[in-house]
Amino acid sequence: MANEYFRWFDIDHAEAITVSGQLAVRWVEKSLNIFMNKKIILIMGLPGTGKSTLANELHNMFLTNGHLCDWYNADKIRQEYNDWDFSYDGRLRQAERMKNLANMSENNVIIDMVAPLPEFRSIINPNVLVWMDTLVESRFEDTNKLFVQPENYNYRITSYDSQKWAKN
Repeated sequence: MANEYFRWFDIDHAEAITVSGQLAVRWVEKSLNIFMNKKIILIMGLPGTGKSTLANELHNMFLTNGHLCDWYNADKIRQEYNDWDFSYDGRLRQAERMKNLANMSENNVIIDMVAPLPEFRSIINPNVLVWMDTLVESRFEDTNKLFVQPENYNYRITSYDSQKWAKN
């Protein structure tokens, strides 16, 4: 058998193509749905500003309302990878690691990390950026010197009240 698109046509090959084609369409559909519906929320700010507290509240709220959500805390991820390098390269590696974890998830993702420089925030490329601006300085002088306040953010939190802010 032949037509203008196929010079040789065998029914056994057509069935195999159809099954694999169906699987490919399902995979593409699932991937697009994940891409279109998944949100990455970055909660960033100086150490001690309440990032993890807010992330915990948001994570619980997502789960309570029936939405799947993964939460990646920078300190826990550093511990898991045994990587406590806070040099520029170490912080860059951590931002890339966090982005990779977020990309591997099929769920909504909350990332809480300092992300002191704009380039680290750009790597993560969140749908929502929450800036925890509750302290002028942290206890870490090197982080204070490095930290650049974000110019663009979705939410700026200026007081400690994670339950209130999680609902907003």
